[in-house]
Amino acid sequence: MPGKYRVAPKEDQLISRHKYHTLDGIRGVAALLIVLRHTGSYFGGFTFAESYLAVDLFFVLSGFVIAEAYNKRIAGGMTPLEFMRIRLIRLYPLYLLGAILGVVHAVATMLFGSNSGNWQGLDLITAALFAILMLPSLATPMLYPINAPSWSLLFELFSNWLYAIFFPLLTTGRLLIVVAISAIALSVFVNKTGNLDAGFYWDDFAVGIPRVLYSFGAGLLVHKFRNSFKVRIPSWILMTLVFALLCLEPPAQIRPWFDIVAVTILFPAIVYLASATEPKSALASKCYAILGLTSYAIYVLHVPLSKLMASLVTRGTTYQVEQFAPYSGVVLLFALVLFSWWIDRHYDQPTRRIATKYFSKPH
Repeated sequence: MPGKYRVAPKEDQLISRHKYHTLDGIRGVAALLIVLRHTGSYFGGFTFAESYLAVDLFFVLSGFVIAEAYNKRIAGGMTPLEFMRIRLIRLYPLYLLGAILGVVHAVATMLFGSNSGNWQGLDLITAALFAILMLPSLATPMLYPINAPSWSLLFELFSNWLYAIFFPLLTTGRLLIVVAISAIALSVFVNKTGNLDAGFYWDDFAVGIPRVLYSFGAGLLVHKFRNSFKVRIPSWILMTLVFALLCLEPPAQIRPWFDIVAVTILFPAIVYLASATEPKSALASKCYAILGLTSYAIYVLHVPLSKLMASLVTRGTTYQVEQFAPYSGVVLLFALVLFSWWIDRHYDQPTRRIATKYFSKPH
């Protein structure tokens, strides 16, 4: 029945009555490290070598959160179409804002700047149309040239669709088979290339499939077994471990093993432990909640915003942002968190509320 499963936008976050603040904090830390990876000029060229694995951690977190929020509802009759409608309403508004900002930057550089993206009019129009439709560009080597981090959302939605379609078949045994096959595929790939930093170009598009199938499936399994036994580790230790794993730069001969172990063993284990651990202080809980609340906006907006900010500095002054590093990086991170909090409150939540109300009505 239309409208039966109407949800407010806030319900698509960790909507269970149980609050997983440590998981929120982990998501936020991973998002900030992705920012540092893509904004090296703000930090004097310094980036974190392993931070691309944050995407795999996001997928594990997503599997856990989706299971927590929707297992009972889908089992109770929510259709795949209703579920995907909710997921698109959750993801699209901020995605669209990131795409628009990316188009603005591309147009600005094409008309007034260095045209670092080598955009031509028709190519940009085509890429912009695909981006607005949330589709990968068919005319460029990169899936989402307007806003590169958007590639992971394609695989996120793919995993969500599979979850909704095959939910009645997702027994523990079948999930184990899926993650086992995906782990083998990842091992074969990483043995050939040396790392798992792939999935965002058409040339290595295929590796995105086992990346999301393994990690999202692992998140579903972690949720299934979350109450099997409780091992409580202080949340700050888990946060530090995530930070360390995404910052390390192992030697080239070790990196393939490091990537596989981190993705297949350490990340699911961290999510499992974090699901049973909550910060002891109210201040820490609030900080973690803010990190979780702003993490998606930070992830999907940081590339176009950082490029626009750098362009404004260059055109408005005689300086470039790298001349102020690493202070420019500190300002960028602070501004991103503040802007993401503001945009969530004044744009994302109201937009999702309107979209939820509109699409819940029969037409």
